[in-house]
Amino acid sequence: MHLSCRMVSRVRKIVGLLAAVAWALSVSVSDVTAATGPKLSAAEGNGVSIPRSAFGQEYLLSASLIPQSGAPTSSGLAGKVVHFELFGDEVDLYESTQGLVVTSDLPSRRLITTFPVVSSDEEAVVIDFNAGMRRVFQAGWYASRSGFSATARDTVQETPRARVFDVTNAGDKLAIRQVVQMRSRESNQDVESQQEVRYFIEPRGDSDFEGKEHDARIEPHVRFFQILGQLEPTTGRSTTKIARFDLSEPITFYYSANTPDDYVEAVKEGILYWNKVFGRELVKAARAPEGVSAPDVSRNMVQW
Repeated sequence: MHLSCRMVSRVRKIVGLLAAVAWALSVSVSDVTAATGPKLSAAEGNGVSIPRSAFGQEYLLSASLIPQSGAPTSSGLAGKVVHFELFGDEVDLYESTQGLVVTSDLPSRRLITTFPVVSSDEEAVVIDFNAGMRRVFQAGWYASRSGFSATARDTVQETPRARVFDVTNAGDKLAIRQVVQMRSRESNQDVESQQEVRYFIEPRGDSDFEGKEHDARIEPHVRFFQILGQLEPTTGRSTTKIARFDLSEPITFYYSANTPDDYVEAVKEGILYWNKVFGRELVKAARAPEGVSAPDVSRNMVQW
C-alpha cells in the first residue's frame, strides 16, 4: 500500500500526542519508589489472594474502562490509594482520606466495597473480587482547574451483571480484567453499556516525592496534565497538582504489534520526537508482544 507523505506526517504527529497522553496517564499514580508491602496474587477460579500481612497496608488501585463496541480503546480512571481490612468472612476495601479531608482529628472512613471471603488459611485470604466490585467509579484520571470535587470522585454506575475472566501477576502488580454491563441511574436508564474494566493493584512504596501545583500565571503559555484536585490540610484550600513522571531513567513506549508495517516508522518517529524536545534520550520505542493491548499492566502503550 502506498502512503502519501501527508498521511505519514499526520500519523507521526498524532502518535506524538498519544505518547504524551500515555505518559501523563502513567504518571497519575506513579509518584512512588519501589514497592514495600506484600503483593497480591491470582488465586484459583479468578480469585484474588491477599496475604494476611497485607491487611492495613496501602496499595495503589488504578483502572481503565474499555467499551466493547466500535474501537475498544481505553479511558483511564482516577487512581486511588486503598487498604484492605478483614472482618470475619468479609474483606472491606477503604480509600485513603489523605487529600480528601481537612483534618485527621475527626474520624473518616471511605468504604469502597466489601468482598466475600472464598477461603483462608494461616498465610492468606482469598476473596471473590467479582462479587464485591459491582460499581464502576466514573472520575477520569485527569482534572481541569475546577479544583476539588467530592461529587466527581464518588460518582458511580451500577453493574447489574459482571464477570472477572482473568487475573494475572506481573511483578509486584496484579491485573484484573472484568467485563460488565453498566447502567446509570440518572440518564438513559434503559441503556446497559457493555464495558471491560481493567484493574491494576500494587503495593504503595515509600517516597520523598513532592507534588507541584500548576501556576495559573503561566497558563497562557504552557499547560500540564493534572491529577484530581485535593484538599490542603487545615486550610481546606483546593489544590490541583501537575502529573509528573520520574525521568531518572529512559522510559520505553511500546507500539502495538498490530501496527501496519507501512506505519511503524512514522509511529516510532512520533514517540521519539520527545527526545528532540528534551535534548537527550528520554524515551525509547519498542514493539509490544503479540496479543498485548492498551492498557497493559507493565507497559506504556501506543495502541493502533
